[in-house]
Order: sequence, then C-alpha cells, then structure tokens
Amino acid sequence: MSQFLYFAPGGRLMNPARAVARGLSYALKGQRVTSNELAGQGPGGHRGVIFGFGMDAAECRYLPGEQCWEQMPESDLWLGFDAASPPTAADLARDRQVDGHLVILADGRDWLVPVARALDGTSPLPKRLRWDGRRWTRGEVQHRYAELFSNACRAWDALIEGGEDGAPASVDFDISDECDLAALALAVNYRIGPAEISALGLFDDTTERQVLEALIDWPVFEQLMIQKKTVSAVTGPVPGGGA
Repeated sequence: MSQFLYFAPGGRLMNPARAVARGLSYALKGQRVTSNELAGQGPGGHRGVIFGFGMDAAECRYLPGEQCWEQMPESDLWLGFDAASPPTAADLARDRQVDGHLVILADGRDWLVPVARALDGTSPLPKRLRWDGRRWTRGEVQHRYAELFSNACRAWDALIEGGEDGAPASVDFDISDECDLAALALAVNYRIGPAEISALGLFDDTTERQVLEALIDWPVFEQLMIQKKTVSAVTGPVPGGGA
C-alpha cells in the first residue's frame, strides 16, 4: 500500500491537532500520525520533519532518489510519494464511502464519485434526521456535504443551460470552478485534496468534466435518453401523423 508523505520545515513532530491546523484534516486516517525528524536535509534543502497518516515508522522516511516531491501551493509543506508506486484509489479510499459512479481518471484507474444531485433535484447524500416533538423526519443534507450539494446544483444548471441552442449559461462556471468542485467530490470518498490530485495528475481536460457529470447523476440521465429513443424507434410514429 502506497501513501502520501509530507515534509514540514522545522523540528516539531506532527500530531493530529497540528495536521488539522496545517489544513490537512482531509488526509487524516483516524488519529494515527507518524512523524520522524530528519537527521539531514529534506526537500528543498531544509531540515525538518517527515510525516504521514496511517503508516508505519519505517515507511516515513526521505529517499530523494526514489520519491517525487513538490512544495504544496501557498504553503511551506512539501508533498511526496514513491515514484515507482504512486498512491492509488484503493490506497486512499475512506473506510466509509458514499455511493455513486465509477470514473476512470488520468491515472487509468476507477475512482468512486458520489452522486450529490439526483435527476429530480434532491440529494442522495446523507441527511440529518430531525425530531419535531412527535416524529422523526429527514432534514437537510448534513453540514459537511452542504457545499458539495449546493455547487452540484450550480453545475447542473450550467450544463443544462449550456446545452440549450448554444446559448450561454447564466451560471458562471469556468475550468477552475469545475476542478475545485471535482476535487471536493473526490475528497468525499478519498483522503485527497487539490495538491494531491495535481501531484498525481488525475485531472486532464476530459476527466474533471466526467467527475462533475457523475456528481450530478448524468450517466443515469443519458441512459434514460437512450431508452426513450429506443422505445420511440420500436413503436414508430403515431398513425396518421398524430393529427
């Protein structure tokens, strides 16, 4: 099993609270954090601490000739992985996943993308149960999924409007917005964020759109359209032209 490694300049060992403070809450695997202070220089020629999540101490080491390292954007942290065996979907999968559609990303592997918006506009994402004093009812989407659902609705509007007679969609959704949302979707089922996705090269100019289509249940919509056309072709036109 291959995992991501992280490097923090300085000599302070990492723990879950510090990892969360450094913006890595999405990468945590339970409360298990392994960190080792380097005896020599690490990525970028700095001294500091190598750390990872859900791994043994023997795996938490700096091997510059065998690993790929790059500095995380707008951070002093560095991100690394085994060059010969990069982390895969199976390595990064969360213990509990939300059902959806499998999408082949640019690494050639299947990744499970959750459906956030169903065709009827509702969400299959986990919801809160509310007690009104007499009975329990399903409420809104759980808080941790609220942003995903809201943006999935925006993506649906942009896709539907953009396909109508070539007219521009009223929803502004550029390539960066699409990638942000695709990354948010993958983070539901995998311990991964934009920096990890970029380092692995999972998105190209087709795969990020496929993630968004899975997010809004587009494969089911397309299947329904195929079935509708098939039924139409079998039954044929209405006798008399329908007049």
